[in-house]
Amino acid sequence: MVKNTNVKYVNPVWYMDSGANAHITSNAFKLAEQQPFHDSDFVTVGNGSGLQTQNISSSSFQFGPSGFHLNKILHCPQATSNLISINHFV
Repeated sequence: MVKNTNVKYVNPVWYMDSGANAHITSNAFKLAEQQPFHDSDFVTVGNGSGLQTQNISSSSFQFGPSGFHLNKILHCPQATSNLISINHFV
């Protein structure tokens, strides 16, 4: 018996992006306390296409002995990369 699946590869790497004005990920599994995002239905990316935004959340990341926390991460299921906005001020 063969079973089809819709699971897609989720890139665990986060890229720094000086042009991004929001943190973006397609992986909702590690986001804390997600809330529906109502500001806009879509985020426009560099190639001009729009990514549907479903939720907003935050998350903490650990790198060896140190870590950091990101607020206002947009969950966009169709995003192909995780972006950390380095121009994002809280």
